[in-house]
Amino acid sequence: MGAVNRWSNEVRTELWHLPSLLVLVPVLPALVSHEAYFPSLFGFDSSTTQKALVALAVALLGFVQGWRRPDRAIVAFVAVVVVSGALAIARTLFGVELGSLSSIVLGTAGYVLPWLIWFTQRKNARVESVLFGVSFLPLISLLFVLLVAWPLGIDSPYTVDYAGEFRLDGSLYPAYFGAVAMFAAICALVIALRGYQVGWIFVAANTGFVIASGTRGTTIATLLVVGVVLVGLMRHRLGELSRGTRVGIGVGALAVASVTAFMIVSRSLGQGSNQGVLSGRTTAWPFFIDQWLAHTLLGYGPGGSFYLSQNVASDYIGAAFRAPHNTYLQLLVDFGAVGGLALLATLAWLCARIARRLGGMELVVFCAAICAFAFYAFFDNLLTGLTPALIFSLVLLCLFDIAPRSRAANAKVGGR
Repeated sequence: MGAVNRWSNEVRTELWHLPSLLVLVPVLPALVSHEAYFPSLFGFDSSTTQKALVALAVALLGFVQGWRRPDRAIVAFVAVVVVSGALAIARTLFGVELGSLSSIVLGTAGYVLPWLIWFTQRKNARVESVLFGVSFLPLISLLFVLLVAWPLGIDSPYTVDYAGEFRLDGSLYPAYFGAVAMFAAICALVIALRGYQVGWIFVAANTGFVIASGTRGTTIATLLVVGVVLVGLMRHRLGELSRGTRVGIGVGALAVASVTAFMIVSRSLGQGSNQGVLSGRTTAWPFFIDQWLAHTLLGYGPGGSFYLSQNVASDYIGAAFRAPHNTYLQLLVDFGAVGGLALLATLAWLCARIARRLGGMELVVFCAAICAFAFYAFFDNLLTGLTPALIFSLVLLCLFDIAPRSRAANAKVGGR
């Protein structure tokens, strides 16, 4: 009972910190499936409506909290996107066939939007509270569906995919729900390492949500991060644990591995709708590679992948792939080799700046997470899907803000 009271106090102390909750407001419009919850309004499609609501939320956050100049790596990232978009517009106006001007403008805004949160002040916001908020996002998504959308007949908390597999998706698509749960599990790990024991409950719950989403990329990525951290923590402590505890850990790890293996194998071997082992990616990727090779250096401009999928590709690709479901390939199509590599370089620069400011197990979490994100990006839309891109940006922002405190804490521990 004492442990439950302690966990409850930890949650109440951090989660109800209003200045920190304001930082999460821009995430809320991106926490639902735009096709289910944002039908066409004012002549815009549902995706554009969702982006407009996120932009409005960021603007309101900036109005309330104020604005600031972000880290130089973020400025460089935004500059590359804007310059690439301007060049694509100019090339289109001068007769180079790239796509529609609207797709380029909306694509440029789509790449920049998730990173605008870096431009806002975070007055009196506690990083731990923001991390708690992110850890709760999958649960909020599920509760919204269970208590509101499902009773009203708008949505359900699950879907049955082409392989006949049950997939938990909350108020999102299964892949995006899995991505949100992956980010939530990583934030919960940081919370736990900072002394909040309830963090481990959220690590377990969000890892379970990831597996239940049936998304292979996020499942492997999440288990990689959680596994690395647990091995690092237990390496010097395993001998101190009781035999029953060690057996329990072993049985739990075996159960998670078994469920995960079953999910991955069953989805990989499911052949419904001619999807194949990689859910149709082996059909879509060659098409997008061919399109990139036609404009290798500069690409089609931001939003080019979406334009090509809807106007050039086959009906199957147009219906199933608004993007290549491979972040690296989409960067090549949209920005070409020059812009794509420049964007990856700015993100690598940002990650290096964060890593230099971290220490201890938080650095281990960050390094493992970056490796996991790099793996996940090969199979899905880390930078180009609004929901994963926005929460990815927020997680990096939290780690950037938390870094000075981590450094000071490590120095204090070292001086004891």
